[in-house]
Amino acid sequence: MQQLITILVEDSKTIRNNLIAAMAELAGVQVVAIAETASEAIAALQGCRRMRAPGNSPSWISS
Repeated sequence: MQQLITILVEDSKTIRNNLIAAMAELAGVQVVAIAETASEAIAALQGCRRMRAPGNSPSWISS
């Protein structure tokens, strides 16, 4: 199964921790960033896109 790379947005720490474990076990999801708000999620996504430089272009980041 191909691993899904994702940013998890959830404001409850308990739910986040449970989701990370469950998603990894049941669906092969790898959480690469965590955000508690929509603004934090947007910033995390923008940070992932900044990592995309010539010669450093992860296949999971789309334009």
